[in-house]
This record gives sequence, structure tokens and C-alpha cells, in this order.
Amino acid sequence: MILSGSAFPFEKATIHQLMVIVRYEECPPDYKNAAMQLLIKKGAGTVGMDRTPALD
Repeated sequence: MILSGSAFPFEKATIHQLMVIVRYEECPPDYKNAAMQLLIKKGAGTVGMDRTPALD
């Protein structure tokens, strides 16, 4: 099943919240994929003051 970002209320989530969803082991794959798509859409290539890559 392919879900768009609008299928979940993730648009208001912070980058940190989206990263938690992506990394949570028991989270359904559809949720992880939707959160990852929004991370990419938001341009979350780097996070934090030390410019640590977010998408390792």
C-alpha cells in the first residue's frame, strides 16, 4: 500500500519527531515510509548544530 504524506498528520511534525517515527522498530512500514518521505521533502539532510547527517 502506497500512502501519500497527507494520509497521516505528519505535516506538522518536527524533523526530530519524524526521525523517531522512522527509527522506531515496531512502527508499521507505511508510517515509516510516510515519515521518511516528509523528511526528504523538508530537506532534512542535516540536523543539529554540528551538521550531523540525518539520513545515515
